[in-house]
Amino acid sequence: MIAYLTGKILEKKPTEVVVETNSVGFSIFMSMKTFEKLPPVGEIISLHTELIVREDSLTLYGFFTKSEKEMFILLTSVNGIGPKSAVTILSSIDSNELIEIISTSNSSLLQKFPGIGKKTAERIILELRDKVLKDSILELSIEGKIKTFNKNEAIEALVILGYNRVSSEKIISQILTQNSEMSTEDIIKIALSKLMK
Repeated sequence: MIAYLTGKILEKKPTEVVVETNSVGFSIFMSMKTFEKLPPVGEIISLHTELIVREDSLTLYGFFTKSEKEMFILLTSVNGIGPKSAVTILSSIDSNELIEIISTSNSSLLQKFPGIGKKTAERIILELRDKVLKDSILELSIEGKIKTFNKNEAIEALVILGYNRVSSEKIISQILTQNSEMSTEDIIKIALSKLMK
């Protein structure tokens, strides 16, 4: 099983990237949210991965965060939800937001995703609600909320200092793409250094 992979990006196109490691090129599929975070071709990346084995194919899916990978695995465990449907859902919403939707049994929001009807939405909630309420998954959700809080706090601080909100959001998003574990204070310091150039 290939659970994690580090290598150089050889080529990329929406929802797919080819990564070279040890002279082997791996074709990896992913959500748009993960694809949008990819560095340019030629750069080195590390991805959590999940190998889907079928009778006629071996398909590798990649994720920047462990929480997105865990949610992908949970979604594909639901009857009627295949890997492509799971990727479509994760392209539309952050995994932590999806955890909240499922844990609160909000089937109407699930139905807004392409290919998800009422019965499928209800099945997702029925089969996954108890699983996402487990401590391991909730911890991932809490981590995500802390990161979101730090980002929002940093944006508000820059706005108070007189900087444009849109510009602040753009720069902070770029900073967090490089390191999502930063404190609010560190985010602000780096953002200010970029804004003052």
